[in-house]
Amino acid sequence: MKNTKPKLAVNVVIGSLIVASAFYLTRTMIVAPQPINFEGPAERLKNGAPDFEVARIARDETRNNPLTLKSSSRPLTLVNFWATWCEPCVKEWPSIIAMAKALGPEKVRVIAISVDSEEEVIRPFLEKFKDISEAPIEIGWDPTMVTATQWGTEKIPETYVLNRKFQLLSKVIDAQHWTSDSVLKLLNEWAQNDGH
Repeated sequence: MKNTKPKLAVNVVIGSLIVASAFYLTRTMIVAPQPINFEGPAERLKNGAPDFEVARIARDETRNNPLTLKSSSRPLTLVNFWATWCEPCVKEWPSIIAMAKALGPEKVRVIAISVDSEEEVIRPFLEKFKDISEAPIEIGWDPTMVTATQWGTEKIPETYVLNRKFQLLSKVIDAQHWTSDSVLKLLNEWAQNDGH
């Protein structure tokens, strides 16, 4: 009688690898932002995103006026909540910068709000990204997460895509590959159609 135990063990290992690979691929798959489903925390933004006022982190040592949502309107505004200690946030930054540069200030305004507890860690972190000054990105600071909570943020990074009237088009939870063809195509379409 043949010993089937080694063959069974090999099949179990192969099956486990297949399942693990499928799980990994679904976790890292690039998915374009989806039109919003107003359920759960997103429901509070159904009638438009509320304005906010957070500390502005200037690219030099000077402190500018507070940063607000509705002080400037573009076809698209992306509000991104992040932190320097958040590994997915760190990985997402180059993609956000490249997307903002690709769309340009005539189409998009990115408001990146740090929820770090200490302001002094933010500027050195941003200095790692030399091309950030070429992108339409403004940096805010919300150490007590008042704005993040008001908006229904559940985890970071989390990004809200708004139209010119500050109506929510999409809420993206977790890091996004913002320069993938599908994402840039959708953002360009939304910008050209004024978020419709």
